[in-house]
Amino acid sequence: GKTRLVAVSFETEDVAQMRVYLGDKGVKVPANVTEDATGNKVILVHDSHRVPVEFMQFGKNSLHLLSRGKYLSERRISKRFHHVGLYCKEVLDEDPFWVGIMGCKELWRYPESHHQKVEMNYLQLPDCVENIEHYPSDDINF
Repeated sequence: GKTRLVAVSFETEDVAQMRVYLGDKGVKVPANVTEDATGNKVILVHDSHRVPVEFMQFGKNSLHLLSRGKYLSERRISKRFHHVGLYCKEVLDEDPFWVGIMGCKELWRYPESHHQKVEMNYLQLPDCVENIEHYPSDDINF
């Protein structure tokens, strides 16, 4: 069936360099960096669970930068996301993509014992407070 998640996106200062880095680490990368309809340079890859992960470099005249701050109220609920829950069929210890390549650190796991199979975990992205939750589900649109 159709999945509701288009992609989880990360901003990078050099998407071409990110494409080379990911390719060198064994990730299947597109042949080229592309420019999207809004004027940003992007690549799309997939994590260990086939979740689409987009890396984006904002273009100097991109729609995102030109419209920055014009349409969101200062009274909005939040100015950033600190957590994203991503689909997985089963939680992987030391996930090859998120831990091995992206440098995430395990912030929390259930059960906490490393002698038991991990059923749920939070992975903290490097140098920031944002984190990724893996909670297994048979439904990709959980």
